[in-house]
Amino acid sequence: MKLLTNSTLLVALFTLIFTQAIAQKRESSGWYVENYTELSAKKHIDGCHKLDPVEGIWQSSDGFKYAIVCDPKAEDLLRAIVLESSVNAWKATEIKGFINHGSVSEVYTMKYYTRYADGTGLSSQNVLLVRENPITLSFQTLSGNTITLYRLYPKADNYQSQNQTALAQWSGSCIAIGSRIVATNYHVVDGAQNLVVTGLNGDKATNYRAEVMLVDKINDLAVMKITDSRFPGFNVKYGIKSNVADIGTDIFVLGYPLTTTMGEDIKLTTGVISAKTGFQGDVSQYQISAPIQPGNSGGPLFDNEGNLLNST
Repeated sequence: MKLLTNSTLLVALFTLIFTQAIAQKRESSGWYVENYTELSAKKHIDGCHKLDPVEGIWQSSDGFKYAIVCDPKAEDLLRAIVLESSVNAWKATEIKGFINHGSVSEVYTMKYYTRYADGTGLSSQNVLLVRENPITLSFQTLSGNTITLYRLYPKADNYQSQNQTALAQWSGSCIAIGSRIVATNYHVVDGAQNLVVTGLNGDKATNYRAEVMLVDKINDLAVMKITDSRFPGFNVKYGIKSNVADIGTDIFVLGYPLTTTMGEDIKLTTGVISAKTGFQGDVSQYQISAPIQPGNSGGPLFDNEGNLLNST
C-alpha cells in the first residue's frame, strides 16, 4: 500500500547545476571548511531570504550532524559539512558530500565521501539524495545501507516564513497488520496534517483517510487506523517470524520507491540478510543486500517463505 501525506510547510525549489567547489580548503585527505561551526551554519540559514529545500542542520542515522548549506561564493552547489561525528574517521569542519540538483525536483545527486575507521583510504561514490518530506532526507550507499537524515534546524515555523510555494506532499509505504490497521515508519508520518492510504487491492484511484494511533520515535515506527467508512477491511494472511533471521536468509522487500520517477506500481527487490544488526550493533535493525530507495520507508521485509521478519 502507498501512503500519501501532506503538510502546510512551504517549500522553495531551485534548479542547481554542479560547478567546481570553492570557498573551502583542501587537504590531501579531503575537503574541509576552516573554523566552520554550528553557529556559522545558523547564521547562514537565518540570513537567507529563501532556502533550498535541503538547506539546514541535519542528524543522520549513522552518527553525523551535518550542515547542508550553499557555498557563499558558488550558490549553485551545496555542501554537507560535518558539525559533529560519532565516527572516529571524521571530524567537525570536514565535507562529507557535495550536492547538486537533478532533473527531478525532489531528487539530488551527491558525491559522498567515505574513509576507513583509521582515517585513511578516502574514496567517494555517487548516490541519489532524496527529499522524502520537509523533515527527512535519505540515500542508499553502494554497499546497500540506507541512511536517513532528520532536520534539526530551522524549525518548521521558521522554514515556512522563509519559503513560499505550494503545499508539500510526500509518500511512503505501509503494511496491513489488522483489519483496519497499518504500520509504517514514524518519519513517514511525522509533520503530516492529512494522511491517506491508497493502492489497496491494486486500486490506485481511491484514497482512504487514516489517522495515527501510536508512534515509537526511538524505533521509527507508527501505527495507523484507516477511519474511512468506505474501506471494507483487510484479510491479513502472512505469517510473522518469531525469531531473528540468520545471515544468508533469502529475503524480499515490497514498497513504492521514487513514485515520481519510477511510477506508482508496487516494486519488489530481492537479496539476503547480510547482518543481524544495524549501525553500531543496533539489534532493532537488519542489514540487507536487497536494493531499496526512498519511498520504500515503511514497507515490509519478508523471508522466502512469506513471513514478515522481526529483527528483535
